[in-house]
Amino acid sequence: MRRVAVVLMSLVLAGLGAAAPPGIARGATTPTPAFRSGGLGLSRHDWEAKHGKGVTPTSGSASGSLAVSVWAYEFYGGVEKPGAVAKYLVTYWGNDQRNGNVWNISYQWDDGQEGTMAEARALSRSLLPADAAFVRSGTDQQGDPMDVYSSHSLVARYDASDADPWGGGPPGSISVDYGLDPTGTGVTDFAIGTGNTG
Repeated sequence: MRRVAVVLMSLVLAGLGAAAPPGIARGATTPTPAFRSGGLGLSRHDWEAKHGKGVTPTSGSASGSLAVSVWAYEFYGGVEKPGAVAKYLVTYWGNDQRNGNVWNISYQWDDGQEGTMAEARALSRSLLPADAAFVRSGTDQQGDPMDVYSSHSLVARYDASDADPWGGGPPGSISVDYGLDPTGTGVTDFAIGTGNTG
């Protein structure tokens, strides 16, 4: 019995002040992995570190074929030249929409230019979180091609206390909608957003 008491006392003392096992610092916590993304879910600071400072449009303004009626959009790329078409239109999620995390990305080719579906898929994939997994392809509500992905890391990037960043879709779901030219053979633009719209 005395031996059991000595062992128990040793365990209590070890828990109170003894050194941690080799290789683990006392009181250490498991580090949270950094969020990795080419665009969707990034903070405004991280997005603009890659793409430069955005230009805020006026309500109802348009750039090329992408009309803008939401004040929270920012233009990126090409807007410094008169008559140039913005490459990216970005919205941010949060109460302070200008400083939230990237929630929607629209991309368009220059006027008169277009990409192949393979090029559009490669470019759109480069703007997704690193852990985004392909789920399926299909068509959106307008009948245009759409890809659906899922990302576990993206879930924590949006505060859902005021509104649903997933638009009723499963948390972590991502849709990429592709706009086609009139012949249906080339891609003129695509939009990446949270939620599954198909």
